Amino acid sequence: MSQEGKHYRLYLDTCALHGLALCQPWAENQTPDFSPYKLGVHLYQDYIALYDMFRVFQTSPAELVFSDLTLEEISYIPQKSDKYRYSLTYIDELLEWMQKVFGSSPICYSDRRREVSQVIGDLKLDVFPDQNDRIHLSLAILSGCNFFVTVDYKTIIRYRGDASCLPIAIVRPIEYCMGRSMPEP
Repeated sequence: MSQEGKHYRLYLDTCALHGLALCQPWAENQTPDFSPYKLGVHLYQDYIALYDMFRVFQTSPAELVFSDLTLEEISYIPQKSDKYRYSLTYIDELLEWMQKVFGSSPICYSDRRREVSQVIGDLKLDVFPDQNDRIHLSLAILSGCNFFVTVDYKTIIRYRGDASCLPIAIVRPIEYCMGRSMPEP
């Protein structure tokens, strides 16, 4: 199934948002400044895909979503690091861009504890070892997202096969760009 011409909501987890921050796709005449030798081939492919996704989103019907939990996780990054600075800069610019393009904020809120707990239990999200990842997935589902975009190989991608009955597709950025999507309900 092709994503062309359809409106999709894509939830970006913290790792994917950070990848976008490193790519700086909002900057004029800016191209990503990293190499596959530094990042490894898979992460390099995903970062390039995130860069391309952002460029396409500026004129597409797709909508980006992330949560306040993402902002909280970014606040744990040491403040002297480039990773922290890029992420904060990007979030501010992303929020401004989303407000302009869609007239709304891309943030969904994790204060829906009862609903989040119910989704985690009902959909057996305990196959994912990290509690915050389970909350992110729940929020994406509760927000009506079609895709959960991540570059977290260790605690999400590795386990997605064990959670194949979810109403959301867990994809790497490169998979989304290559047209991989969830089956029609």
